[in-house]
Amino acid sequence: MKPFKLFLYFTTVLLVLGIFSWITPQEGWNVFGLNIRFLKLEPVSIAELPVQKNDTTVAIQKAKTDSMVQDSSVLKIVLKNAPSLNTQNQDVLNKSVENSYKEADSLIHTNNFIDQISKYDSTKQQLRILYYGDSQIENDRITSTLRHRLQQQFGGSGRGLVPITDIYNSANNFIMSVSKNWKKTSVVGSKSKNLNAGILCESYSIKKHRNSKDSLESSFIKIKTINPSKAKGYTMVRMFYQSSGMSSLDVIQNGKTVYSQELISGSKIQELKLNFGDQPNLLELKLSTDTELIIYGLSLETPTGIQVDNIALRGKSLPEFTRLDSSKYMEMSKLLKPSFVILHYGVNVVPNVTGNYNFYRDMISTDIRFLKQKLPGVPILLISTSDMAHRVKGNLSSYANIPDIVKAQKEAALANNCDFWNLYETMGGEGSMVEWVKKIPPLGNKDFVHFTPLGASGVGIFLYNRLVEQEKQPIANEIIANEFAN
Repeated sequence: MKPFKLFLYFTTVLLVLGIFSWITPQEGWNVFGLNIRFLKLEPVSIAELPVQKNDTTVAIQKAKTDSMVQDSSVLKIVLKNAPSLNTQNQDVLNKSVENSYKEADSLIHTNNFIDQISKYDSTKQQLRILYYGDSQIENDRITSTLRHRLQQQFGGSGRGLVPITDIYNSANNFIMSVSKNWKKTSVVGSKSKNLNAGILCESYSIKKHRNSKDSLESSFIKIKTINPSKAKGYTMVRMFYQSSGMSSLDVIQNGKTVYSQELISGSKIQELKLNFGDQPNLLELKLSTDTELIIYGLSLETPTGIQVDNIALRGKSLPEFTRLDSSKYMEMSKLLKPSFVILHYGVNVVPNVTGNYNFYRDMISTDIRFLKQKLPGVPILLISTSDMAHRVKGNLSSYANIPDIVKAQKEAALANNCDFWNLYETMGGEGSMVEWVKKIPPLGNKDFVHFTPLGASGVGIFLYNRLVEQEKQPIANEIIANEFAN
């Protein structure tokens, strides 16, 4: 094809995609049960700006760090008082969920989440859950429902840890946008070892280049509240960073500079807390450095209550913690003090069919041992792969190797004294993803791998009930029918 025709072809394609993106509603289009959405850029107003003591809380607007404190009684777990998920309508679950789920040996307890909750006083402290997963939890799927349930019952608000990247998170009522000069270091897409990354398994840096005409390298992070009238949201921003030279932070709230701070320089991860009292409508963090500044993540949270951190590592079969600089993981964990860890993986292993998954069992054990060494005494829950389907001789059927993968995951959990949840069996076992896709409305996507938003919410509900309920659970279809009845 001639260069001019090639140029004309690509220009036409981009123009058509641009038109579709412009006319597509925010919620997307539903085509044969598949939700199609286009990225929409949200305009955010910009303001100007320039400096902390280590681990010092900075009051920005209202010095109301105790504004959420009510009484100091330790929370009791009463499942019947758990909040109901705000969902579409009663027909959703009456039609969507029938007798296609199993209880089976779906949950095995060794270190129970209940033990952590029973020691926890929501009026005085945080309880932090690190939820690691693959593309099944991208865009805060599963975790948003789990977080919502736990925070409504036990207190707290906010999304928790977020990477330095563009985020549209309607469940937590914010949009985050960042400048383009952040350089990402991550276990995803890299084979390197001793990576300078913390709990998020990735970090973001800006660096002043020698040949730059400017004396400083500058960047920004903007966080915009989608609906300011919503009652609850984050009231505190915690920034985890390492500065090699002279670096500074300016905080701009609703177009007005409210705080400036020089950041601590050194070889260890530092923390800066910004306490706002209420969720800011529009927040901008302007950062600059004369050498290099590394951000290991922000946490959008409240001083007390439950925090559930969604740590989605797309395409991974495990986080591969041993590829990280373990000292950075330790430094960040000492600041965050996680109380519980969830590992949710497996769908990226399923297409690699082999006769023996002992290698995967051993890989899981390696990651669990890393966590047990760096986070001593912190309980770990391993969640199995979900069901997946593909075409065999023209017919859709589950991958035959899934039970072997689940077996390897279960063996790794038991060998390392971890909790284990068999999501594959909870879904209904063999053939369940096909059934989830067939539901009206669908609970599974047409790729027969991932859940729809409704299906992901259902998984979040199952997990919530299994984490907080001490007695034997009813079968899954009864849980969903009850949850969506209101």
